[in-house]
Amino acid sequence: RYDIPDVPFYLTSATFSKDLLDDIGNILRLNKTKDDTIFFHRSNDRPNVFFGVHRMKHSAASFRDLDILIPDGWKEGDEVPLKFVIFFDNITEAENACEYLQSKLPLAFREKIKWFHSQMTDFYRADEVNNMLNGDTWGLCASDSFGMVRNIKIVVGTY
Repeated sequence: RYDIPDVPFYLTSATFSKDLLDDIGNILRLNKTKDDTIFFHRSNDRPNVFFGVHRMKHSAASFRDLDILIPDGWKEGDEVPLKFVIFFDNITEAENACEYLQSKLPLAFREKIKWFHSQMTDFYRADEVNNMLNGDTWGLCASDSFGMVRNIKIVVGTY
């Protein structure tokens, strides 16, 4: 930053506190009063995003507490489940949970639930965000690479 002062920076986070943002600004020598430094602050308080908390009744490895997302015996013609994104600590858990939820659906509908993580291509991830928007995908089991997505009516949770 000192050697090449005119290189632009683009920093994003859903969790930067004001103190952390101030620290980062000081470290990177971002001048809050200069015209070339812009800070966008957006609240995650949105009417189309809500968090659900449920007491776990089963072991985390069984994924059975996720049964609330796909009703037992769901079949074609039943009401489509609410869209959801569940965040997992690692890729393996996200994929295992996805496979569990897919097993609750008839074979023809299993691709309505997918995993989403950093090992997927940029094209795949962009395509899946669009699939969530248009209803082709009902749910994602994701790592933190999903990030914050606007304008999707989803249930967001951490498992």
